[in-house]
Amino acid sequence: MFLTTRKGVELIDAPPTIGHNLLRAIAEVTRANGRPGRVTHLVHSHADHAGASAIFGEDVVRIGHRATRELLLRDDDPNRPAPTVTFEDHYVLKMGGERLELSHHGPNHSPDNIFIYAPHHETLMVVDVLHPGWVPFKHLAVSQDIPAWVKAHDVAMEYPWKILVGSHPAASSSRSVNSSTAVSRPSGAAPEDAPPLRSRTGRRGQLRYAGVAPAAASPGRSSGRVPGR
Repeated sequence: MFLTTRKGVELIDAPPTIGHNLLRAIAEVTRANGRPGRVTHLVHSHADHAGASAIFGEDVVRIGHRATRELLLRDDDPNRPAPTVTFEDHYVLKMGGERLELSHHGPNHSPDNIFIYAPHHETLMVVDVLHPGWVPFKHLAVSQDIPAWVKAHDVAMEYPWKILVGSHPAASSSRSVNSSTAVSRPSGAAPEDAPPLRSRTGRRGQLRYAGVAPAAASPGRSSGRVPGR
């Protein structure tokens, strides 16, 4: 997912499998809307989400949780540069009239996994936690803290989102996410009316992601406020 602004591009996730496609997509979109500029990359430590970070060059502001920096410095992988801007609990990125709210609600899938919320687009991205339309893959997505990983489902559902970007199964709406949260619990069962995940390219403003279109989405079961604020 990436968000174009008047002053640059905010990139969330740089999977190695689509890294050069991301470069082409950003170039195509910014050329069409006249919004080229510096890339700001929001970093996650695992290679399947950050393995293409290096192809965006050195003139990139990389932002991540403090633990992300520690993990990436330890791994010393040239394809995954460590973030130079770090935070502990919350960080608000304002750029070119857009706003992204980064929050760390504790460890879940990994010690550094964060929630990224775009309030102007009512979109939440959190990777490797919710798997709408799927059962979680091997060992509950190879998560490191299982009770916290289960709790993270509830945290996600407290956000006032209409589109959820869950990385591996792309984007979804609240009904299929409800089925995901149910089957993630030991005694859970998916609601009978939970729809199958549809896969297509969606667009909301200048926010780009893969998955259901915004018109097909419905609000999450939300308190109307962002958790932790």
